[in-house]
Amino acid sequence: MADELMDLNTAVDLAENYRTKVARPFERLAEVLRLARDSQQLVTAYSAQVPVLEAELAHLEAERQTAWASVAAAKEYALRETVLCEQAAQAVTATLNQHKVDSRREADGVAAGLLAERQRLEAEQQLLRQRLTEETAAAQARLDGLKAEYEQLMANIRSKFSA
Repeated sequence: MADELMDLNTAVDLAENYRTKVARPFERLAEVLRLARDSQQLVTAYSAQVPVLEAELAHLEAERQTAWASVAAAKEYALRETVLCEQAAQAVTATLNQHKVDSRREADGVAAGLLAERQRLEAEQQLLRQRLTEETAAAQARLDGLKAEYEQLMANIRSKFSA
């Protein structure tokens, strides 16, 4: 049979058989090996990136911690400032209230002083009116006395010139 010539149909069948049984598994093996090679290259490439990514991750983690620390510090600062503002507002309110009380006392004192001064001036005015009335009465009495004296003198003068 080895010396006989094969017809074309048998040769085609034999080649297809060979391909199916031998060549296809090798083609598949070559494909799997190519995938393994490509995968290994990717793993090597990614493995080379791991330290860089880990360093970047560590840097980002440090930045995140710094940011959280900054946020905490900002919150603490805001809280302190809020408390200080509230204390300042209370102090200002207390000072304003004290100024109001002081101003009221001062105004009451000024009003009382003005009232006392008015009463003193009214009393003084009353005394001056009374004194004026008395002095006017005394002046009128003196004038009346001087008139009487003048009339007496005139009467004496007339009687001396008429006699």
